[in-house]
Amino acid sequence: MVKWGRAWRAAGAWLGWSIVWGIVGIIFIVVGFVIIGESAVNLSGNFNYFAGGAAGGTILIIIGGLIWGLGSVAAFFKINAEVVADEMKNQNRMQTYTPAPQNVVAAPVAQTAPVCPTCGSPLRFIPQYQRWYCDKEGKYV
Repeated sequence: MVKWGRAWRAAGAWLGWSIVWGIVGIIFIVVGFVIIGESAVNLSGNFNYFAGGAAGGTILIIIGGLIWGLGSVAAFFKINAEVVADEMKNQNRMQTYTPAPQNVVAAPVAQTAPVCPTCGSPLRFIPQYQRWYCDKEGKYV
């Protein structure tokens, strides 16, 4: 669970980035209105320095609004993803690793090794196969 301090820092970061994107968007919007205003003045016959006139100004206003809105939304998702990634790292660090129990069967403990029923030589226990092996005859018993 995200702690309150981390949540407030994330909210502050989002607010800061929203302000930055808002300033950039407002610059575009203001320039768009200036272009529209200049094109209105030029209807009286003055020379137009702004090629595009009202259409270009309108496009800049729309772009400014998109920068402002989409920049704020993108900042929210980026910061949210960072918070989630940090939280996942913290949870992974807190989990302790316990290995799964192995199905290992210990060799039977005997004072003396059993002997081969056919040749009488001592047998050797092979844990991999859980069987006794006669080295003299080369076979499992």
